[in-house]
Amino acid sequence: YEWRTRTAPIVYDDIEGCAGSAIKLDTHVYSASKRTDEHLTLDEIEFGTEVLQPQSDAVVDDFEAKVVAGLRGANAKHNVDMHQAGDPHLYAIEAKRLMDSDKVAPADNRSFLIGSNISACWLASDRLSRYDSTGLEGTPALRDAILGKLANSPVIEVSGLDPDEGYYIHKTALV
Repeated sequence: YEWRTRTAPIVYDDIEGCAGSAIKLDTHVYSASKRTDEHLTLDEIEFGTEVLQPQSDAVVDDFEAKVVAGLRGANAKHNVDMHQAGDPHLYAIEAKRLMDSDKVAPADNRSFLIGSNISACWLASDRLSRYDSTGLEGTPALRDAILGKLANSPVIEVSGLDPDEGYYIHKTALV
């Protein structure tokens, strides 16, 4: 739809004939295709894998891209060089110290968002690879999508970030 007048029709993807269709979201987050109840019972398409999954992936990718663009566009007050080698706990303590000095509260709503290279190096450390030192005892880590905790903050690998990119944020920073 157009944003203000909502007079334009929804644009549908054509997925008939088992041909794949690229899904690109560039304005509002939606993905639509014309399906009837009869389509759900036909063998011409696998509804879950050929329709719902690509649409869901497109929506997730769009949201993630918008969040990453917002993080990159933010005017960060402090920068901590999170070298790939080294003790991740020391980086976490420094990031926590900087946020504490700025009186960002509450401390329990902070998270590390890191790229794949930082994640791989941090996981190589005992700080995140040993279960008893992750701070996740009794927490379903897979459900929460976190690698562990450093400085009492969850560490989350974000595929949309550059491999060597990382952020320590408070949840109120993401409006």
